[in-house]
Amino acid sequence: MRASGMFSNRFAVAALTAAVLAVGCSATPTEPTPASRPAALAGILGLGGGIGVLSTGATPADLTARGWECRVPPPYPDRILCRAPNQSFPSPAVPVDQRPPTFTALVFQDTGAFIGTQIGIRADLYQGQICGPTGEPYIFRPPIGYYECLHPAGR
Repeated sequence: MRASGMFSNRFAVAALTAAVLAVGCSATPTEPTPASRPAALAGILGLGGGIGVLSTGATPADLTARGWECRVPPPYPDRILCRAPNQSFPSPAVPVDQRPPTFTALVFQDTGAFIGTQIGIRADLYQGQICGPTGEPYIFRPPIGYYECLHPAGR
């Protein structure tokens, strides 16, 4: 029974990785992926609840064990952000033109509970897009040079 549970979790994490990478992509780097896309992709992958697959118990520790990078962002000591393997976090040490146009990260409470998906747009590409869940513009984060929007779980 334990082996099948491990296989199920491995499949869920692999499917989640594919879903997260797809969520971070869009037709242009200056607009977020439409909200319906994660749910549609999840349906194709057989995940039912979209990014809610994390309710199966995947935590930052599980993701880290599978090659993800997880860290506590300086402005939020009670949160943990996780990026898929080979997807680095934005860094002010990298020249702007060499940074990715967008980024996507999974956001957890420090307890390991999934909060949602964070999408970032590089400052030089941001054109006043509205963060769907809040109805407000994205929030600028000067230390990293990106505008960010949090899409809470279940929305």
